[in-house]
Amino acid sequence: MINYRKMMPIVVLVGILAFLFTVTGTFAESWESRIDPYLLNLLNSTDETELVPVYIMLEERLSLEYLQSQTIGLSKKERRSVVVRLLKEHAAKTQKNIMSFLEASHSRGDIGPINNIWAINVIAFSSKPSVIYDLAKNQPEIENFFYDPVYPIESLIDDNGITKYNSENNLYITEGIMTPQPGLTLINAPLVWAEGDSGKGVLVANIDTGTDWTHPDLANNIWNNLGEDADGDGRTMEYTGSTWVFDPGDINNIDDDGNGFIDDFIGWNLSNNNNDPNSGSSH
Repeated sequence: MINYRKMMPIVVLVGILAFLFTVTGTFAESWESRIDPYLLNLLNSTDETELVPVYIMLEERLSLEYLQSQTIGLSKKERRSVVVRLLKEHAAKTQKNIMSFLEASHSRGDIGPINNIWAINVIAFSSKPSVIYDLAKNQPEIENFFYDPVYPIESLIDDNGITKYNSENNLYITEGIMTPQPGLTLINAPLVWAEGDSGKGVLVANIDTGTDWTHPDLANNIWNNLGEDADGDGRTMEYTGSTWVFDPGDINNIDDDGNGFIDDFIGWNLSNNNNDPNSGSSH
């Protein structure tokens, strides 16, 4: 005769073990699935003393629709101020635990400098593999982890031979008109221009290896961040008679416009973390 009373503790124990196994397995699968497969393989094959460049994307991000709903009826300048405030507040709120962990890790030398990209709720840094594993296991606010490689300039030059062909055949200038740059040809920009859309009057943000902002062909067209125009003369660049420099009257080591970057007169160099967006030969 089977003694069900004696068997009950065994059944309960087996049930608990099965539950724990299921939960543990699901959790392990969950945190690993948030790490991009390429990055996960890289971490698994990297020595713990090495720092791997990564960026993490938080799950909660403010939508365009929400930001628009909060800025109805405001002027362009007012909208900018409100949007910046909302994005910064949201990032500070959702990143609180993560930033505390990262700052402690940085003080121990486990990660490099922290680049908080609050506008899209992303944080970039270089890290030991163990730190990434720890974050993935214990910070559910993070949606994804990605590898953030630095590419040498040589590997980025690929225009299907257009530059070489133009150079060999002297096609950069034809009848006084500049031939479109190879990149513009590759993205079919001339077809857009043919439709009547020249882009004239549009402010362009360039994410590239940098800009030679002192070049005479560019200096007069470079965007000036008047939020950092401390002396109020309507510009953040000045010509010395031989070259262009940042306006001495604006250099005060203060984040005048409150965007998180100090003295960002014409933009910011995110690679070197300074206010000189000149060419750094890296993306």
